[in-house]
Amino acid sequence: MGVWSLFSEALQASVPFLQAHLDRPGDCRKTVCPTIPHLVCSDGTLLSVQASQIHHCHPRSDFGPYDAAEVVVSTRISEWEAFNAEPDVPEAPFVYRRVPLGMIAEFINRHGGLPI
Repeated sequence: MGVWSLFSEALQASVPFLQAHLDRPGDCRKTVCPTIPHLVCSDGTLLSVQASQIHHCHPRSDFGPYDAAEVVVSTRISEWEAFNAEPDVPEAPFVYRRVPLGMIAEFINRHGGLPI
């Protein structure tokens, strides 16, 4: 039994959930904003979803609400190739720019949602 099969329930991702995930604590204007911890889907898929003035998101700001975020994953996502920052790079990690939050939520949910 793998660690991910221990979770019997999963949280379904949504745009409001991702907005809350991207919400940065404190005042980023005085310091460099910290990286937000990665998300782990119920099937073990890892993804880093980031948004700030230094990330490829929309709006490009330290504070949301956001329409799109930068996502880094270890596998290619064919339906996101239009957002690929480096399409000629054949190996991971893959960086996707300005991915709509709804598409990110759909990807997370296809991978079992988020363990709770």
